Amino acid sequence: MTSILLALVLWATPGPNPYLGEARMRYQNLEYEATLDLLKQAMSWSGTVDEELAQIHLLRGLCNLQMGREANGKAAFRAALLADSAVQLPPMTSPKIRQVFQLESESLSRARPPAPPAAPDPRRPADAPLSPVAGSPRATAEPVPALEVAPPVPPAPEKKVGEPVRWPAFATLGAAVLAVGIGAGFGYAAKDSADQSFAARYASDQGRLNQQAKDQAKVANGLYGAAAGLAVLGGVFFFVF
Repeated sequence: MTSILLALVLWATPGPNPYLGEARMRYQNLEYEATLDLLKQAMSWSGTVDEELAQIHLLRGLCNLQMGREANGKAAFRAALLADSAVQLPPMTSPKIRQVFQLESESLSRARPPAPPAAPDPRRPADAPLSPVAGSPRATAEPVPALEVAPPVPPAPEKKVGEPVRWPAFATLGAAVLAVGIGAGFGYAAKDSADQSFAARYASDQGRLNQQAKDQAKVANGLYGAAAGLAVLGGVFFFVF
């Protein structure tokens, strides 16, 4: 907090240009039009140096941006940076204005031409190789042997995907067929027992054969149901494995 207050005091302190100090006070009082009028007089003062000229343009940019004149504010910031590349905004400046100033500074830095290369030494011919200094590590070090490059490792062979395993499906379907065959045998026996019951002479024989036919029919129906279940399970095994 102390450093911010000190920066504010230094920024508001009047310099040799008599109009610049008064313009700063008017800006702090939010009198932007009056500040711009004073800055015109400050620019025409004969004793203005580059640092003061940069501050004048900086104040012009601040006033224009505060009044919504973005194009004039950007141009003033650029003129301030051209006069003094180290010019800084006053403390407590809004982040929006700081962003505009930063963009102008970066744009101006990109527009400046690169520094020219250093001039060659006239005492040494252009094609003369640089000789190492006696006693330096470059002059006394042994030549470094070339590194041996290991041969490339061949890639591992790809694993072939085997054929799908079908034996669970075939075994289940075979059991289903077997159950159908046995069920058919019990069904035929049930029919035969029913025919014998119909032709029996005595009631006791008819009752016994009739019950035998029912039991055989139940076994046949159970085998048919088991065969159907095994067939469905075999189909599932066929598509899963």
